[in-house]
Amino acid sequence: MKYQKRVFIGRDAETGVLIQKRIKANTSAELKKIEQDLHREYALGADVNDTTLLSAYIEKWLDSQSKKRQWEKATRHRYKGSLRLVRQRLGKLELRHIKNHHLDMLLDNKIDTTWNNKVRNYKTLKMVMRSAVNDGLIGFSPFEKHDAPKFEKSEEADTLTKEEVRAILAECNQDDFVHRRIYRMVQIASTTGMRFGEIANLRIGNVHFHEVDEDGKVKDGYVRVEDSVAINPDYSATKASTDPNYTEEPFYISDGGAVKNHQRNVLLTVEQEQIFRDQIAEQENVRLLASGEWKHDDLLFSTRNGQFVHHRNMVRDLKFIAEGTTVSIEKVHWHTFRHSYATWVMNDVDNPEVQLAQLSSRLGHADIETTLRLYGHFMEDRQQTVASVGDDILSVSE
Repeated sequence: MKYQKRVFIGRDAETGVLIQKRIKANTSAELKKIEQDLHREYALGADVNDTTLLSAYIEKWLDSQSKKRQWEKATRHRYKGSLRLVRQRLGKLELRHIKNHHLDMLLDNKIDTTWNNKVRNYKTLKMVMRSAVNDGLIGFSPFEKHDAPKFEKSEEADTLTKEEVRAILAECNQDDFVHRRIYRMVQIASTTGMRFGEIANLRIGNVHFHEVDEDGKVKDGYVRVEDSVAINPDYSATKASTDPNYTEEPFYISDGGAVKNHQRNVLLTVEQEQIFRDQIAEQENVRLLASGEWKHDDLLFSTRNGQFVHHRNMVRDLKFIAEGTTVSIEKVHWHTFRHSYATWVMNDVDNPEVQLAQLSSRLGHADIETTLRLYGHFMEDRQQTVASVGDDILSVSE
């Protein structure tokens, strides 16, 4: 740091000792701004000598909110997971050193590239900083004057064409456990629009094949989507291997939080049913060949010892397989198949407006506005078709 200065801020109310702090900056203007902020914080009653790091305060905030709001463990995990990248990038900063430009990093997608995570990080971090003000650790939050980020049409999700998905399926259609697992998970994600966590948490008992009742009426097959599996941010592999009393699990079951309609029945075609039949048979064979303890009896997809599949590992395997195709690796992610399925529906159906409600239900969106926000731009191309629906009556001769 090129500039530094010892700043006298005031006197301790109890001891009368001068409160001083050494500040550093790269420019004289920045040094002056830091000094002004210190005096402002002191005037507002904040402890200007506090050195609490953001990562440490986030843990404290999560604990206090868990007790105050009586959170379930899964709720705490969701909040902590949503701040994972914030803790990684900003966690070593002292609370008082966090400024507006750090929030701008969130809003400009420099920390997290997905719109949903960007909004979630913004809202949660704003609550954390507001709590730090109430606790007297900082005099003011630099984020109070910021508005929540708005969705922009330019942030449309990456999608794949059907030809690109076929290329990935062809590449992973090989005779080994890892490739077959990826193969069927891609098929399910691309034909049902299910989220990765939902597929990873599917149980064999959730799958219901079509049947014919006594009257000869065919009942459609469906898969029941209950909850998602997610990575436990509190889990430590080191502690698990060294501490026999360690009880944290590497995964937890998320109930969807505030998202409504995530629990649903997803209708299956006969072709889609065959994917599930093949996987159930595969899973039975894997279990018979497993050595040691089998973790979960009824998982549809698992590791070789019956544990939940790890999202990070599955992304790595998926991208490795996609490298053998001409598909851009940057576009290949599990959620891409969900977005691709939705865009195919919007492009292929004759009346996308009519199908929007059915698509929203199948995807498990909280409401139809969510579906419209994500995929409504596909309907704009159909406006001329909608406008001309009644034109045929104009051709009647007078």
